[in-house]
Amino acid sequence: AANGADGTAISSATNNGGSARAQTDARGGTGGLGRNGADGGDGGNSFSTATASTSGDGNSINVDGFAAFSSGHGGGVTNGAGSDGGAGGTGTSSSTGIASGNSHVDVRDDADGGTGGAVNSGTGSGGAGGDAISNASGSNAAGAGTVQTVFVSANGRGGNGGTGRGAGESGGAGGNGTLGTVNGTSTSGGAVTVTGTGTGGTGGAGVTGASGGLGGNGDAVNALSGSSTGTLNLTQTGTGGNGGSSDGGGSAGNGGIGNAEATGTNSGGTLTVTATANGGNGGAGSNGSDAGDAGTATLGTALATSTVNGTSSSGSTVNVTGAANGGNGGAASGSGNAGDGASIAMTDKVDGSTSGSLTLTQNISGGNSGAVDSGLNGTAGSAFSSLSKDVTADATKPSALFVDTDGFGGNGGERDAATGQAANGADGTS
Repeated sequence: AANGADGTAISSATNNGGSARAQTDARGGTGGLGRNGADGGDGGNSFSTATASTSGDGNSINVDGFAAFSSGHGGGVTNGAGSDGGAGGTGTSSSTGIASGNSHVDVRDDADGGTGGAVNSGTGSGGAGGDAISNASGSNAAGAGTVQTVFVSANGRGGNGGTGRGAGESGGAGGNGTLGTVNGTSTSGGAVTVTGTGTGGTGGAGVTGASGGLGGNGDAVNALSGSSTGTLNLTQTGTGGNGGSSDGGGSAGNGGIGNAEATGTNSGGTLTVTATANGGNGGAGSNGSDAGDAGTATLGTALATSTVNGTSSSGSTVNVTGAANGGNGGAASGSGNAGDGASIAMTDKVDGSTSGSLTLTQNISGGNSGAVDSGLNGTAGSAFSSLSKDVTADATKPSALFVDTDGFGGNGGERDAATGQAANGADGTS
Protein backbone atom coordinates (compact mmCIF):
# COMPACT_ATOMS: atom_id res chain seq x y z
CA ALA A 1 0.00 0.00 0.00
CA ALA A 2 1.05 3.61 -0.42
CA ASN A 3 3.16 5.44 2.15
CA GLY A 4 1.89 8.40 4.16
CA ALA A 5 3.37 11.79 3.34
CA ASP A 6 5.63 13.88 5.55
CA GLY A 7 4.25 16.70 7.68
CA THR A 8 6.30 19.81 8.47
CA ALA A 9 5.42 22.70 10.78
CA ILE A 10 7.56 25.82 11.32
CA SER A 11 6.56 28.62 13.68
CA SER A 12 8.49 31.78 14.58
CA ALA A 13 7.44 34.68 16.84
CA THR A 14 9.62 37.77 17.40
CA ASN A 15 8.52 40.69 19.58
CA ASN A 16 10.78 43.53 20.74
CA GLY A 17 8.00 45.20 22.73
CA GLY A 18 6.39 42.42 24.76
CA SER A 19 5.86 38.71 25.13
CA ALA A 20 6.17 36.08 22.41
CA ARG A 21 4.69 32.61 21.94
CA ALA A 22 5.29 30.01 19.23
CA GLN A 23 3.59 26.65 18.79
CA THR A 24 3.82 23.89 16.18
CA ASP A 25 1.97 20.66 15.48
CA ALA A 26 3.56 18.54 12.73
CA ARG A 27 1.88 15.28 11.73
CA GLY A 28 2.89 12.80 9.07
CA GLY A 29 0.22 10.89 7.24
CA THR A 30 -0.80 7.30 7.93
CA GLY A 31 0.32 4.57 5.55
CA GLY A 32 -2.28 2.82 3.46
CA LEU A 33 -3.99 -0.45 4.40
CA GLY A 34 -2.69 -3.60 2.76
CA ARG A 35 -5.41 -6.08 1.75
CA ASN A 36 -5.40 -9.71 0.61
CA GLY A 37 -1.65 -10.28 0.85
CA ALA A 38 -0.35 -6.75 0.31
CA ASP A 39 1.92 -5.03 2.83
CA GLY A 40 0.85 -1.90 4.67
CA GLY A 41 2.37 1.44 3.68
CA ASP A 42 4.86 3.24 5.91
CA GLY A 43 3.83 6.25 7.96
CA GLY A 44 5.01 9.72 6.99
CA ASN A 45 7.66 11.54 8.95
CA SER A 46 6.98 14.60 11.11
CA PHE A 47 9.26 17.65 11.38
CA SER A 48 8.64 20.49 13.83
CA THR A 49 10.56 23.74 14.41
CA ALA A 50 9.29 26.40 16.85
CA THR A 51 11.15 29.59 17.78
CA ALA A 52 10.25 32.63 19.87
CA SER A 53 12.33 35.65 20.91
CA THR A 54 11.81 38.89 22.77
CA SER A 55 13.80 41.82 24.09
CA GLY A 56 13.32 44.01 27.13
CA ASP A 57 12.61 43.07 30.74
CA GLY A 58 9.54 41.59 32.40
CA ASN A 59 8.17 39.81 29.34
CA SER A 60 7.63 36.10 28.77
CA ILE A 61 8.44 33.49 26.17
CA ASN A 62 6.43 30.30 25.66
CA VAL A 63 7.37 27.72 23.06
CA ASP A 64 5.56 24.42 22.45
CA GLY A 65 6.75 22.11 19.69
CA PHE A 66 5.03 18.85 18.76
CA ALA A 67 6.05 16.29 16.16
CA ALA A 68 4.01 13.20 15.25
CA PHE A 69 1.45 13.45 18.03
CA SER A 70 -0.96 10.54 17.31
CA SER A 71 0.14 10.49 13.67
CA GLY A 72 2.61 9.01 11.19
CA HIS A 73 1.31 5.51 11.80
CA GLY A 74 2.19 2.58 9.60
CA GLY A 75 -0.61 1.08 7.56
CA GLY A 76 -2.25 -2.10 8.79
CA VAL A 77 -2.91 -5.40 7.05
CA THR A 78 -6.20 -7.19 6.45
CA ASN A 79 -6.33 -10.82 5.27
CA GLY A 80 -2.54 -10.96 5.22
CA ALA A 81 -0.51 -13.81 3.73
CA GLY A 82 2.83 -13.39 5.47
CA SER A 83 2.36 -9.64 4.95
CA ASP A 84 4.12 -6.84 6.84
CA GLY A 85 2.50 -3.89 8.54
CA GLY A 86 3.93 -0.52 7.59
CA ALA A 87 6.64 1.09 9.72
CA GLY A 88 5.77 4.12 11.80
CA GLY A 89 7.23 7.44 10.68
CA THR A 90 9.96 9.27 12.56
CA GLY A 91 9.30 12.34 14.69
CA THR A 92 11.89 15.12 14.84
CA SER A 93 11.27 18.31 16.78
CA SER A 94 13.24 21.38 17.85
CA SER A 95 12.01 24.25 20.06
CA THR A 96 13.92 27.43 20.97
CA GLY A 97 13.17 30.43 23.19
CA ILE A 98 15.53 33.42 23.47
CA ALA A 99 15.01 36.42 25.74
CA SER A 100 17.64 39.13 25.34
CA GLY A 101 16.40 40.73 28.57
CA ASN A 102 15.30 39.64 32.05
CA SER A 103 12.18 37.72 31.01
CA HIS A 104 10.64 34.38 31.90
CA VAL A 105 11.34 31.59 29.39
CA ASP A 106 9.37 28.33 29.10
CA VAL A 107 10.27 25.91 26.28
CA ARG A 108 8.67 22.48 25.87
CA ASP A 109 9.39 20.08 23.04
CA ASP A 110 7.80 16.69 22.32
CA ALA A 111 8.60 14.26 19.53
CA ASP A 112 6.85 10.91 18.99
CA GLY A 113 7.47 8.09 16.58
CA GLY A 114 4.49 6.71 14.71
CA THR A 115 2.96 3.34 15.65
CA GLY A 116 3.75 0.40 13.41
CA GLY A 117 0.92 -1.07 11.37
CA ALA A 118 -0.94 -4.07 12.81
CA VAL A 119 -1.90 -7.31 11.09
CA ASN A 120 -5.63 -7.43 11.78
CA SER A 121 -6.42 -10.73 10.07
CA GLY A 122 -4.61 -13.46 8.16
CA THR A 123 -0.90 -13.79 8.87
CA GLY A 124 2.03 -11.38 8.95
CA SER A 125 4.39 -9.35 11.08
CA GLY A 126 3.63 -5.99 12.64
CA GLY A 127 5.41 -2.85 11.51
CA ALA A 128 8.19 -1.32 13.57
CA GLY A 129 7.50 1.80 15.60
CA GLY A 130 9.12 4.99 14.40
CA ASP A 131 12.09 6.62 16.09
CA ALA A 132 11.86 10.05 17.75
CA ILE A 133 14.36 12.78 18.62
CA SER A 134 13.63 15.91 20.64
CA ASN A 135 15.68 19.12 20.95
CA ALA A 136 15.02 22.20 23.10
CA SER A 137 16.84 25.36 24.14
CA GLY A 138 15.99 28.39 26.26
CA SER A 139 17.87 31.42 27.59
CA ASN A 140 17.46 34.83 29.19
CA ALA A 141 19.75 37.70 30.08
CA ALA A 142 20.41 40.15 32.91
CA GLY A 143 18.14 43.16 33.29
CA ALA A 144 15.93 45.17 35.60
CA GLY A 145 13.22 43.87 37.90
CA THR A 146 12.57 40.57 39.64
CA VAL A 147 14.91 37.80 38.54
CA GLN A 148 13.19 35.56 35.97
CA THR A 149 13.50 31.81 35.53
CA VAL A 150 14.24 29.52 32.58
CA PHE A 151 12.51 26.16 32.12
CA VAL A 152 13.39 23.78 29.27
CA SER A 153 11.90 20.33 28.65
CA ALA A 154 12.42 17.80 25.85
CA ASN A 155 10.79 14.39 25.38
CA GLY A 156 11.57 11.87 22.65
CA ARG A 157 9.24 8.85 22.58
CA GLY A 158 9.62 5.95 20.19
CA GLY A 159 6.48 4.60 18.57
CA ASN A 160 4.96 1.26 19.53
CA GLY A 161 5.32 -1.75 17.28
CA GLY A 162 2.32 -3.18 15.48
CA THR A 163 0.63 -6.50 16.22
CA GLY A 164 1.89 -9.61 14.40
CA ARG A 165 -0.28 -12.64 13.69
CA GLY A 166 0.44 -16.33 13.02
CA ALA A 167 3.21 -18.85 13.74
CA GLY A 168 6.61 -17.72 12.54
CA GLU A 169 5.59 -14.06 12.52
CA SER A 170 6.25 -11.35 15.11
CA GLY A 171 5.07 -8.05 16.47
CA GLY A 172 6.97 -5.00 15.33
CA ALA A 173 9.89 -3.65 17.36
CA GLY A 174 9.31 -0.49 19.38
CA GLY A 175 10.98 2.64 18.09
CA ASN A 176 13.88 4.34 19.85
CA GLY A 177 13.36 7.53 21.83
CA THR A 178 16.34 9.89 21.85
CA LEU A 179 17.32 13.30 23.12
CA GLY A 180 19.24 15.64 20.86
CA THR A 181 20.50 18.96 22.28
CA VAL A 182 18.72 20.26 25.38
CA ASN A 183 20.07 23.47 26.92
CA GLY A 184 19.08 26.21 29.35
CA THR A 185 21.07 29.33 30.31
CA SER A 186 20.53 32.48 32.37
CA THR A 187 22.75 35.44 33.12
CA SER A 188 19.98 37.15 35.09
CA GLY A 189 20.59 35.07 38.21
CA GLY A 190 17.34 33.20 37.70
CA ALA A 191 16.94 29.51 38.39
CA VAL A 192 17.41 27.26 35.36
CA THR A 193 15.68 23.87 35.13
CA VAL A 194 16.45 21.54 32.23
CA THR A 195 14.77 18.13 31.90
CA GLY A 196 14.90 15.51 29.18
CA THR A 197 13.49 12.02 28.67
CA GLY A 198 14.16 9.44 25.98
CA THR A 199 11.63 6.60 26.03
CA GLY A 200 11.56 3.52 23.83
CA GLY A 201 8.31 2.30 22.33
CA THR A 202 6.58 -0.91 23.37
CA GLY A 203 7.07 -3.94 21.15
CA GLY A 204 4.05 -5.09 19.22
CA ALA A 205 2.01 -8.03 20.50
CA GLY A 206 2.18 -11.43 18.83
CA VAL A 207 -1.10 -13.36 18.58
CA THR A 208 -2.12 -16.82 17.34
CA GLY A 209 1.45 -18.11 17.65
CA ALA A 210 3.44 -15.00 16.68
CA SER A 211 6.26 -13.72 18.87
CA GLY A 212 6.19 -10.32 20.55
CA GLY A 213 8.31 -7.46 19.31
CA LEU A 214 11.37 -6.09 21.10
CA GLY A 215 11.02 -2.97 23.21
CA GLY A 216 12.72 0.12 21.81
CA ASN A 217 15.68 1.78 23.50
CA GLY A 218 15.52 5.01 25.47
CA ASP A 219 18.73 7.00 25.09
CA ALA A 220 19.60 10.15 27.06
CA VAL A 221 23.36 10.60 26.67
CA ASN A 222 24.81 13.93 27.79
CA ALA A 223 22.12 15.76 25.87
CA LEU A 224 21.48 18.23 28.68
CA SER A 225 23.57 21.28 29.47
CA GLY A 226 23.05 24.58 31.18
CA SER A 227 24.53 27.49 33.07
CA SER A 228 23.25 30.12 35.46
CA THR A 229 24.46 32.71 37.89
CA GLY A 230 21.66 31.28 40.04
CA THR A 231 20.70 27.65 40.66
CA LEU A 232 20.89 25.00 37.95
CA ASN A 233 18.94 21.71 37.86
CA LEU A 234 19.62 19.08 35.17
CA THR A 235 17.48 15.93 35.09
CA GLN A 236 17.91 13.30 32.39
CA THR A 237 16.07 9.98 32.04
CA GLY A 238 16.39 7.10 29.57
CA THR A 239 13.72 4.37 29.69
CA GLY A 240 13.59 1.24 27.56
CA GLY A 241 10.27 0.18 26.11
CA ASN A 242 8.47 -2.94 27.26
CA GLY A 243 8.61 -6.08 25.16
CA GLY A 244 5.50 -7.14 23.29
CA SER A 245 3.34 -9.95 24.63
CA SER A 246 2.89 -13.29 22.89
CA ASP A 247 -0.04 -15.70 22.84
CA GLY A 248 -0.32 -19.20 21.42
CA GLY A 249 3.22 -20.60 21.26
CA GLY A 250 5.66 -17.86 20.29
CA SER A 251 8.07 -15.94 22.51
CA ALA A 252 7.31 -12.57 24.06
CA GLY A 253 9.67 -9.70 23.30
CA ASN A 254 12.50 -8.61 25.54
CA GLY A 255 12.50 -5.17 27.13
CA GLY A 256 14.54 -2.37 25.63
CA ILE A 257 17.68 -0.75 27.06
CA GLY A 258 17.53 2.45 29.08
CA ASN A 259 20.70 4.58 29.03
CA ALA A 260 21.45 7.92 30.69
CA GLU A 261 24.58 10.03 31.15
CA ALA A 262 24.76 13.62 32.37
CA THR A 263 27.47 16.20 33.02
CA GLY A 264 26.74 19.61 34.52
CA THR A 265 28.85 22.65 35.39
CA ASN A 266 27.79 25.90 37.02
CA SER A 267 29.44 29.13 38.05
CA GLY A 268 26.50 30.34 40.12
CA GLY A 269 24.35 28.77 42.83
CA THR A 270 23.46 25.21 43.76
CA LEU A 271 23.95 22.61 41.04
CA THR A 272 21.84 19.44 40.92
CA VAL A 273 22.52 16.76 38.31
CA THR A 274 20.36 13.63 38.08
CA ALA A 275 20.56 10.81 35.54
CA THR A 276 18.20 7.85 35.67
CA ALA A 277 18.18 4.77 33.44
CA ASN A 278 15.28 2.30 33.45
CA GLY A 279 15.28 -1.00 31.59
CA GLY A 280 12.09 -2.07 29.86
CA ASN A 281 10.01 -4.98 31.14
CA GLY A 282 9.81 -8.26 29.29
CA GLY A 283 6.57 -9.05 27.52
CA ALA A 284 4.02 -11.48 28.94
CA GLY A 285 3.49 -14.98 27.54
CA SER A 286 0.17 -16.86 27.48
CA ASN A 287 -1.25 -20.11 26.11
CA GLY A 288 2.12 -21.78 25.55
CA SER A 289 4.24 -18.69 24.85
CA ASP A 290 7.34 -17.94 26.91
CA ALA A 291 7.66 -14.54 28.56
CA GLY A 292 10.34 -12.05 27.56
CA ASP A 293 13.41 -11.09 29.54
CA ALA A 294 13.94 -7.64 30.98
CA GLY A 295 15.99 -4.91 29.38
CA THR A 296 19.08 -3.62 31.13
CA ALA A 297 19.78 -0.13 32.42
CA THR A 298 23.12 1.62 31.85
CA LEU A 299 24.84 4.82 32.90
CA GLY A 300 27.26 4.82 29.99
CA THR A 301 29.43 1.93 28.87
CA ALA A 302 30.20 -0.83 31.35
CA LEU A 303 33.78 0.18 32.22
CA ALA A 304 33.36 3.96 32.04
CA THR A 305 33.41 5.93 35.29
CA SER A 306 32.21 9.44 36.26
CA THR A 307 29.47 9.34 33.62
CA VAL A 308 27.15 11.34 35.90
CA ASN A 309 29.11 14.38 36.99
CA GLY A 310 28.65 17.85 38.43
CA THR A 311 31.14 20.67 38.96
CA SER A 312 30.80 24.10 40.57
CA SER A 313 33.48 26.72 39.95
CA SER A 314 31.92 29.08 42.51
CA GLY A 315 32.11 26.80 45.54
CA SER A 316 28.35 26.27 45.67
CA THR A 317 26.57 23.12 46.79
CA VAL A 318 26.66 20.25 44.29
CA ASN A 319 24.30 17.27 44.35
CA VAL A 320 24.83 14.46 41.83
CA THR A 321 22.64 11.36 41.55
CA GLY A 322 22.90 8.40 39.20
CA ALA A 323 20.25 5.67 39.27
CA ALA A 324 19.91 2.49 37.21
CA ASN A 325 16.87 0.24 37.51
CA GLY A 326 16.79 -3.09 35.69
CA GLY A 327 13.56 -4.05 34.03
CA ASN A 328 11.31 -6.84 35.28
CA GLY A 329 10.93 -10.19 33.57
CA GLY A 330 7.64 -10.92 31.90
CA ALA A 331 4.99 -13.16 33.44
CA ALA A 332 3.90 -16.42 31.81
CA SER A 333 0.64 -18.33 32.21
CA GLY A 334 -0.02 -22.00 31.48
CA SER A 335 3.08 -23.94 30.44
CA GLY A 336 5.13 -20.91 29.40
CA ASN A 337 8.41 -19.97 31.07
CA ALA A 338 8.83 -16.75 33.04
CA GLY A 339 11.23 -13.97 32.02
CA ASP A 340 14.40 -12.99 33.85
CA GLY A 341 14.87 -9.68 35.64
CA ALA A 342 17.89 -7.61 34.61
CA SER A 343 21.04 -7.68 36.75
CA ILE A 344 22.88 -4.37 37.18
CA ALA A 345 26.45 -3.83 38.40
CA MET A 346 28.10 -0.40 38.56
CA THR A 347 31.24 1.11 40.04
CA ASP A 348 32.03 4.82 40.45
CA LYS A 349 29.56 6.13 37.90
CA VAL A 350 28.88 9.29 39.93
CA ASP A 351 31.40 12.08 40.55
CA GLY A 352 31.60 15.78 41.30
CA SER A 353 33.74 18.71 42.39
CA THR A 354 33.26 21.87 44.45
CA SER A 355 34.80 23.72 47.37
CA GLY A 356 31.34 23.74 48.94
CA SER A 357 29.16 20.82 50.02
CA LEU A 358 29.31 17.77 47.73
CA THR A 359 26.76 14.93 47.78
CA LEU A 360 27.19 11.90 45.51
CA THR A 361 24.46 9.26 45.27
CA GLN A 362 24.43 6.03 43.25
CA ASN A 363 21.29 3.86 43.40
CA ILE A 364 21.16 0.48 41.65
CA SER A 365 18.20 -1.94 41.48
CA GLY A 366 17.94 -5.35 39.85
CA GLY A 367 14.71 -6.34 38.16
CA ASN A 368 12.12 -8.80 39.44
CA SER A 369 11.66 -12.16 37.74
CA GLY A 370 8.28 -12.83 36.19
CA ALA A 371 5.42 -14.80 37.68
CA VAL A 372 4.77 -18.30 36.34
CA ASP A 373 2.25 -21.14 36.51
CA SER A 374 3.73 -24.57 35.62
CA GLY A 375 6.64 -23.40 33.45
CA LEU A 376 10.21 -22.64 34.46
CA ASN A 377 10.89 -19.84 36.92
CA GLY A 378 12.68 -16.73 35.82
CA THR A 379 15.82 -15.46 37.55
CA ALA A 380 15.64 -12.23 39.51
CA GLY A 381 18.28 -9.60 38.72
CA SER A 382 21.11 -8.94 41.15
CA ALA A 383 22.39 -5.47 42.04
CA PHE A 384 25.95 -4.37 42.78
CA SER A 385 26.78 -0.75 43.52
CA SER A 386 30.19 0.57 44.57
CA LEU A 387 30.97 4.28 44.89
CA SER A 388 34.04 5.94 46.37
CA LYS A 389 35.41 9.47 46.41
CA ASP A 390 38.90 10.31 47.67
CA VAL A 391 39.80 14.00 47.47
CA THR A 392 43.23 13.68 49.09
CA ALA A 393 45.09 14.51 45.88
CA ASP A 394 42.50 16.95 44.48
CA ALA A 395 43.29 20.66 44.25
CA THR A 396 39.65 21.48 45.02
CA LYS A 397 38.34 19.91 48.22
CA PRO A 398 34.71 20.08 49.35
CA SER A 399 33.83 21.66 52.68
CA ALA A 400 31.63 18.62 53.30
CA LEU A 401 31.53 15.29 51.44
CA PHE A 402 28.69 12.75 51.54
CA VAL A 403 28.81 9.51 49.52
CA ASP A 404 25.68 7.33 49.44
CA THR A 405 25.10 4.12 47.49
CA ASP A 406 22.33 1.52 47.38
CA GLY A 407 22.19 -1.92 45.77
CA PHE A 408 18.77 -3.61 45.81
CA GLY A 409 18.35 -7.09 44.37
CA GLY A 410 15.21 -7.99 42.46
CA ASN A 411 12.34 -10.02 43.90
CA GLY A 412 11.57 -13.58 42.85
CA GLY A 413 8.41 -14.12 40.86
CA GLU A 414 5.47 -16.05 42.28
CA ARG A 415 4.57 -19.57 41.20
CA ASP A 416 1.01 -20.88 40.86
CA ALA A 417 1.31 -24.66 40.62
CA ALA A 418 0.75 -27.78 42.73
CA THR A 419 4.48 -28.56 42.74
CA GLY A 420 7.81 -26.79 42.66
CA GLN A 421 9.15 -23.69 44.40
CA ALA A 422 8.70 -20.03 43.60
CA ALA A 423 11.71 -18.12 42.29
CA ASN A 424 14.39 -16.84 44.63
CA GLY A 425 15.13 -13.22 45.28
CA ALA A 426 18.45 -11.87 44.01
CA ASP A 427 21.42 -10.50 45.91
CA GLY A 428 21.94 -6.81 46.53
CA THR A 429 25.40 -5.45 47.30
CA SER A 430 26.59 -1.93 48.05
